[in-house]
Amino acid sequence: MEIRIQKAVFVKAVGLVGGVSAQRANTLPILGNILFETTKDKKLRVVGTDLEVGISTTIPAEVLKEGSITIPSKKIYEIVRELAEGEIEITVAKNNAVNIKAGKAYFKIMGLPKEDFPKLPECAEGEGIEIEQAVVKEGLSLTSFAISYDETRYVAVLKGK
Repeated sequence: MEIRIQKAVFVKAVGLVGGVSAQRANTLPILGNILFETTKDKKLRVVGTDLEVGISTTIPAEVLKEGSITIPSKKIYEIVRELAEGEIEITVAKNNAVNIKAGKAYFKIMGLPKEDFPKLPECAEGEGIEIEQAVVKEGLSLTSFAISYDETRYVAVLKGK
């Protein structure tokens, strides 16, 4: 894989998706990674998941060579947010080595193959619903008193007959 992308767009996408993948200690190391893959319409798809929540976004990029790789989310975010504004060039070698170039800066980190990354469920067109923000906000505020702050205990809801 070989792509060129603007720093501002890339940092925003990595920050959004990386928030899901890096939140807690995972039993699967691949869940600490973000999946980067090129699409058929010459864009970059960025995916992160913790097996409960998944985020996928597609961003514009100049795709020079198609491919995919997973990169540790914390490392990639720390690197790209400190780079100078402008274009970032990302190249993936056959041994999953990821080279990141921007201006005079050059980084080399190891990634993992796409095959190890869990697939997100596909949502068919028309299956979604739209709810106004005010309605969701009110619903959350009316039910927030019932939230358990003890993460070690599971809460079961029993429905009466």
